[in-house]
Amino acid sequence: MKKIILFFKNHPILKHLIFIGLVFVALVWIVLHGLDIYTRHGESVTVPDVKRMQAEDAKALFSRYRLRSEVIDSVYVDNIPRGAVVEQIPRENSSVKENRIVFLTINSNLPRKVTVPDVRDMSYRQAVAILEGIGLSQPEIEYVASEYKDLVLDVVYNGVSVEKGLKLPVSSRLKLFVGNGTAEIIEDSIIMSEDSVGEEWME
Repeated sequence: MKKIILFFKNHPILKHLIFIGLVFVALVWIVLHGLDIYTRHGESVTVPDVKRMQAEDAKALFSRYRLRSEVIDSVYVDNIPRGAVVEQIPRENSSVKENRIVFLTINSNLPRKVTVPDVRDMSYRQAVAILEGIGLSQPEIEYVASEYKDLVLDVVYNGVSVEKGLKLPVSSRLKLFVGNGTAEIIEDSIIMSEDSVGEEWME
């Protein structure tokens, strides 16, 4: 031991180099060990399925899995409870690191509203396509006497004619009054009957 101490006393530079090397190794170990703890290297959890759960209940469940959640958007889906989770990212059964944020889309408490376009004087097929294209339910069709077959004559909601620019919930169901193409035929039949009566009277 005395020889070692004497050696380092006679070679101070070497002593300092060895000391620096030991400090460097210790620092590297501390950094790597700390990084491993920070990133939870090798530790992961499976994301649970929280669809149709209320956002607060989903948050509590994620907490038990050492995960976090954040609501980032809302949509309106008619057959899902209000405030319930509609979509989650990452998806259920995904393997993620602990403390990961799961982003949630929830069902809105109020249905989204849309501006009803004016589909009068269009063919009913075109009108239906336009209305469904903006998210409205398939409208009810009622045929009425008109010489214009399959032409939309009026658009009604709850018994009232819809004005252009009216905003309605997407869950609303409109009623279209569509021509059946029979008015002209009926009118012609009446005229022919009147002519026949006139001819008989002249005789």
